[in-house]
Amino acid sequence: MKDTAREAEREYKNASVDSPGAMQSHSDTSKFQFGKLAEDAAARAEKLEQAVAALGKLPEPGGPAALGSLIEAEEDGARKYFLLVPDGAGGQEFEAEGVAVQAVAVSSPIGRAFVGRSSGEEAVIELPSGERRTKVVGVS
Repeated sequence: MKDTAREAEREYKNASVDSPGAMQSHSDTSKFQFGKLAEDAAARAEKLEQAVAALGKLPEPGGPAALGSLIEAEEDGARKYFLLVPDGAGGQEFEAEGVAVQAVAVSSPIGRAFVGRSSGEEAVIELPSGERRTKVVGVS
């Protein structure tokens, strides 16, 4: 995936260089558009590289919650499970061993509340509608 984004960046840069300039055509928008596509491809590749590097440093089970941690939480008597994922990968819910798990980005309000928390601690989730308090039951 990373290589594909880098290849796209190179192709867009080459297309930008090969596009006719303002003196060769009525418009210079092709050169600009291909340049913009190259910048966007480079930004996507950088994000992918950062996510892969972060996932290579998964946290120790039982330690404070960090990227890659599975968090068991209790809120209003209900058990909920959250997986801390890189930015851009949150928002999905999946089922593992019959349990619903919500993927949350570490920079999201829920993710920020859990990062650094350990079992037995309270996490305060800051939302536009107000605060939600949840107890961290386990981190793995």
